[in-house]
Order: sequence, then C-alpha cells, then structure tokens
Amino acid sequence: MTAPVLAMTGATGFVGKATLRQAVAAGWHVRALTRRPQDAREGVTWIAGALDRPEALADMAAGSDAVMHIAGVVNVPTRADFEAGNAVATANVVEAARGAGVRRFVHVSSLAAREPGISNYGWSKERAERVVEDSGLDWTIVRPPAVFGPGDTEMLDLFRMAQRGLALVPPGRMSAIYVEELARLLIALAADRAASIGQIYEPDDGRADGWTHGDFARAVGRAVGRARLL
Repeated sequence: MTAPVLAMTGATGFVGKATLRQAVAAGWHVRALTRRPQDAREGVTWIAGALDRPEALADMAAGSDAVMHIAGVVNVPTRADFEAGNAVATANVVEAARGAGVRRFVHVSSLAAREPGISNYGWSKERAERVVEDSGLDWTIVRPPAVFGPGDTEMLDLFRMAQRGLALVPPGRMSAIYVEELARLLIALAADRAASIGQIYEPDDGRADGWTHGDFARAVGRAVGRARLL
C-alpha cells in the first residue's frame, strides 16, 4: 500500500520537527521544504527552497495528499517583513496547493490572530488566515498558544532563569501546549477528510482558565528542580 504524502513547510523548526517525526511514525511520506541541506532521512524527501520561491513550493506540493503550512516569522523588524513572511508566504503556499490539485490544507496560525490590532505579528497572522479561508481549499486552521518542549528557544530563557531560582513574569494569564501534543493534533487533522474542514481550533493543555504567568513559572521551576523561585 502506498504511503500518503504530506507536503510540509517549517519542518526544520521547533513545531515542525516534532510534527515531521510524528508524521513519519504515522506512516506518511513527507515532502519537506528546507532552506539548508539536510541529512537523508527515511520517509522524508527534502525540497530545497523557500516560501518566496514558487517553483520550490510547487515541487513540494506535487503528488501530495495534503499540505501543512507551519512556517512563518515571529521576530522581524517591520510590518512589511511580517506581511511578507506570514501573509504573502501563506498565499504562495496556497497557490502551490491549488496548482498541484491538493485539496486538504492545514494552516498553523497563532492565538495572536484573534487581536490583529495589538501587534504587527497578529495583524499578519490574521491576514494569512483570511488568505486560507478564501482559498477554496478544504482548510483547517490551528491557533496554538505558547508552545513548549525540547528544542524550544522562545521559552528557553524562562527555563534558564528558573534553574537559577529566578522568574521575571508579567501580570495576566496565558495558555500553553506541549509541542508533542500539538504535533499529534496536526497529524490527526492532516488525515481528516471531513469533520474539521472549515474549522478553527485553539488547542491548549487542558488547564481550566489557563495559567497565570507566575503559576507557569513555578511549574517550570519544579520541572528543573527549583521548588521555590524569587
């Protein structure tokens, strides 16, 4: 039996690595976009290219059963850079899926898309979502909260500070999800052919009402062996 084929952007990033690993374990063959040469890997075809190279995106999507768009930008200097890295890049991936005749499209967005007026990042992610919603594809959008786990760099400083017994936290609340749980959801959605089409999901770790930043920092402290934090 031929393995189903998943085209994936962002496969070399934090969330993408976990998703790629789970996809291969679940029996997918992954056609993964990459900017840099990668080691050969069973179950993976590396496609050299970038989100602004339509020919590479077309190659990635060719022969695929589903397209999963994880890649994006988080820390860039200008609004135009956010637009290019998130909204325009998403449009390019959508066009590649259309050109390859792929109907199933799973798009990884962000909770920030809820409030596009707060930041350039949120604005660009909301614009990317509109591109997906208007694509005519069988789309599903996932808006992760803060994602943590091995290989994460965004929360790494929090863990490093906790090891020293220190936590610098803002007021307010947050939600979070472990990277392997998010990856498991994404692979399940890629395989779905009906129930999730046209849906937007906002997954989390199941903690009622989320976390205060202080409680999350204390949980990190316990995880690294620091029962008490300053």
